[in-house]
Amino acid sequence: MNDRLWAMYLIGRRDFAETIRSIGIYLIIALSLAISLIILYIFGNAVDDPSVDRSQIINFIFMFVVVGISILYLAVNSVTSIAKEKSDKTIEVLFYGPVDEISFIAGKYLSRICLYLFILFITNLVILPAGLLMGIEIPGDFIKITILSVFLISCIISIGIFLSTLTSSVSGSIVLLIGFFIILFVIQLLAGILGLIPIGMDSTLDILRDIVVGLLNATKYISPLEYFGIGGEAIGSGDTGKYFLSILYSTVYSLVFVLLSTGILMRRGIKQ
Repeated sequence: MNDRLWAMYLIGRRDFAETIRSIGIYLIIALSLAISLIILYIFGNAVDDPSVDRSQIINFIFMFVVVGISILYLAVNSVTSIAKEKSDKTIEVLFYGPVDEISFIAGKYLSRICLYLFILFITNLVILPAGLLMGIEIPGDFIKITILSVFLISCIISIGIFLSTLTSSVSGSIVLLIGFFIILFVIQLLAGILGLIPIGMDSTLDILRDIVVGLLNATKYISPLEYFGIGGEAIGSGDTGKYFLSILYSTVYSLVFVLLSTGILMRRGIKQ
């Protein structure tokens, strides 16, 4: 067990250090900060009505800019993680030592959680003081939303690593990721279009609607945004129980896909 934990730590530290030494993550942070500060300046000066809660600008910037860009970056980073190791043949070298499938997958997952925490720390270190200087207070639910975002990112990372185990090609893993999100989007779009057509107008359309609704219900279990949405609603309504339930759902979701990734890697082997 101690060897496995040590191997997990080494894999995580290696991945984290490699990313921190690359320019990519700093470009992501710079982009997040640039967009955030522009929005903060524009909306901060435009909203002068004292009845309007200006603090919500911070939540808006955080979710749609910082978290949004982090999702895109870490999704790609995660989905290419194992495929890149396979294409570079470095995965074979790693498995000659104390590293096994469990420590390998867990190390990959934890390193990317740490990367998000790093992004979170740097961006908040700039955005929050900038907001205060403009007279925009930090919203009371900001910490809850920040915690919730960590679990959302956890889900994104776990599904990304899972998809990465399905192919040995970096380009193939990116195609899988794009395909995954396109399928979710198309199902949502079809459900919206069919929802505009009255029930009973056409039997074929009714059958198609039932199929799409069934698929839509199924996607709720594999879309990380669904679990985040539960937490977001809980914050808005002040429902603490529902908030922690959202965190529990996200934790189980992440654990399931981490375990599936481990199982697939064990079954397929490190060379496939």
